[in-house]
Amino acid sequence: DDAANNILANEKVLYRGHAVAAVAANNPHEAEAALAKIKIVYEEFPPVLEVRDAMSEGAPILDESRRTQSLAGSSDKPTNIASHNKLEGGDITTAFAEADITVEREFVTRMVHQGYIEPHNGTANWNADGTLTVWTSTQGAFAVRSQLAAILCTSVSKIRVIPMEIGGGFGGKIGIYLEPLAAVLSRRIGRPVKLTMERSAVFEATGPTSGGWIKAKLAAKDGAITAAEVTMAYEAGAFPGSPVMAGAMCMLSPYDIENFSIDAYDVVVNKPKVAAYRAPGAPAAAFAIEQLVDELASEGSVDPLKFRYANSAREGSKQVTGVTVSRVGHE
Repeated sequence: DDAANNILANEKVLYRGHAVAAVAANNPHEAEAALAKIKIVYEEFPPVLEVRDAMSEGAPILDESRRTQSLAGSSDKPTNIASHNKLEGGDITTAFAEADITVEREFVTRMVHQGYIEPHNGTANWNADGTLTVWTSTQGAFAVRSQLAAILCTSVSKIRVIPMEIGGGFGGKIGIYLEPLAAVLSRRIGRPVKLTMERSAVFEATGPTSGGWIKAKLAAKDGAITAAEVTMAYEAGAFPGSPVMAGAMCMLSPYDIENFSIDAYDVVVNKPKVAAYRAPGAPAAAFAIEQLVDELASEGSVDPLKFRYANSAREGSKQVTGVTVSRVGHE
């Protein structure tokens, strides 16, 4: 299970900071001494740290059981591409052929951590009656409860999660890291167990937002944006789950574009599994498209704000998902 494997590595360590063991002690000094006694021998494999490298033929594979998931089914061979989704509408071939202006650019973004002040922490008490109480700094107590139940193979009815005051989160404190380990240790020793990350562990072992690669092409004719073609690949970290589809759905949403094609790839790399961060997936996608919109306006000698207004989505416009926009209010 990917969620459990991210909490504690199973046979294969997939990124710097991937936990391999947990100990309980009466104080931090005893805990550090116990950790120092754990000896691990690693067999090193070449890492993949960038989506285009991870997608290339012959790239080192993080998980031999991984197959690309798409509407067509699963791929035959092991791959680092966890999923491929395509959104399309209209006729981009004709639209690009008839365009007055065409601009095309590539964009590379890097993982960025949320940078919350309070580090991850969790205290667990596995009670004698088989119930579990967890105190943790979280943005979603019910999400923590569900994740704990799945990882610990127990019922949500036996878990009580008490959210503490949170010292920042911004999306990064929805997932769990320490709580399952504290719970298992508590069950083993029959006492409450508290775990807190050091700052370096927060940066190395918890989820930032995705980095990625976007190749985008826009066309315009007579002042109207007529076509968009996008290929985007987001880093998921060591396990699938990047917000690439959120980016794909958001990037063209401000505009009324009839002809479009978007290929979205969720790609695993040897980095921490990503987490949410303020409009997950959208900022990088929006940045890419807005640069091209600026270029189209410049090439057409049109004020960029007036160009955006003329091409903006309005009541009746269709989003890339096929959903019709209701009243927007700018007319």
